[in-house]
Amino acid sequence: MAGSELVVYREYLGCFEEVGRVAPAHGEMSFAYSESYLQNRTSHSISRSLPLRPGAFSSREAASFFNGILPEGSMRRSLGRAFHAEADDAGAFLARLNDESAGALVFSEEGRPPSENRGYVPLGESDLVRFAEHPGEFAPRAASRSRLSLAGAQMKVGLFFDASSGSWSYPQGTAPSSHIVKACDGSFPGQTVNEAICMGTAAELGFDVAPCRLIPVAGCEPLIAVERFDRIDAGDEFLRRLHQEDFLQALPDCFEKYEPTDGNYANHCAWVVGEGSSNPFGDRRLLLSRLLLDWAMGNADNHLKNHSMLWSEDWSSREISPLYDLTCTTVYPELDREMGVSFGRSRRIDDVRWEDIRETARACGVGVRFACDELEELTETFPAALRRAAEAVAEEGFPQAEDVGRRIGAGFLERRDGLR
Repeated sequence: MAGSELVVYREYLGCFEEVGRVAPAHGEMSFAYSESYLQNRTSHSISRSLPLRPGAFSSREAASFFNGILPEGSMRRSLGRAFHAEADDAGAFLARLNDESAGALVFSEEGRPPSENRGYVPLGESDLVRFAEHPGEFAPRAASRSRLSLAGAQMKVGLFFDASSGSWSYPQGTAPSSHIVKACDGSFPGQTVNEAICMGTAAELGFDVAPCRLIPVAGCEPLIAVERFDRIDAGDEFLRRLHQEDFLQALPDCFEKYEPTDGNYANHCAWVVGEGSSNPFGDRRLLLSRLLLDWAMGNADNHLKNHSMLWSEDWSSREISPLYDLTCTTVYPELDREMGVSFGRSRRIDDVRWEDIRETARACGVGVRFACDELEELTETFPAALRRAAEAVAEEGFPQAEDVGRRIGAGFLERRDGLR
């Protein structure tokens, strides 16, 4: 199957439409839009890196987007062993993880309509316990079972939550998931509590944040369930998919999600927003505000895949997506303190100075006065927002949140006092 052509469909207003074909071959792939799609008056490109045009995109041109849909790191290696595929053979992974991914695209063999055999299989409470206890074993099996692809290196699964019954299920076929559920793998204690606090802090500060909640598991660190912002309830039998792409997918000339020396990733992010957003000026301002939040929070893991553009349901407009994957990485001494998207001369989060912020604001085209006002307000309001978020998580039954919150707050005060 790894060498067979895959039909690419998009979900458009609840219906599946053929977009084009992916042709994997010898570890590489090409992509071409279908002639019928190019003639469709509602057609839009699926990526900034793949503009609408006839003819095939080369493997180099196509890989930025399609490889960006797939898992990374140990998750990818585990799946590769199960699929008997090399880790760099993106086509082999697309062929097996083809029913559900980030955004509105699904992939299918010729003659297999994507709407066939959709449904859900109930998840037992013991399954969540096994996930919390052995995430490195559970997550790859769940992904393979549901043919579901989630980008990133963290152990995570896509599940459907039925609010009426309070039950979780595995998606089957092209049935969409509603949540991404993540587990601690033991490397970073308190990781899910950390994320819940950071997401709550951002919400307290008025940012648009993907809703999340912790799931207690006896004897284990809690799981965290994050509601998918690229799924909406339109009153149909199934949730509808919204299209999205992260900034690494949108930047064909950037090959690393973490900013290298002289990478100027803030400038690249501003370009993605300026070219892709339906509200470019407002979203460039929002981008800078989010980078300042990353600095305040101690989130050095703010790489290109943790910033995304989100399409409207009819694909006619785009905006920066809600925030997701927020974590204070600086509470873990073993982690790198260089920011994934930085403020300039030194990428280290501890070395950010006023002049770096002013230069980044100018490069993003939002004005120095705006940046200064945003930073001043953030430094005043962040401590109280963090305290409220940590208290809320603790009151939900996770008392360790108080200590995590104090450590996040102490790091913020050090960085604030180092500004000059």
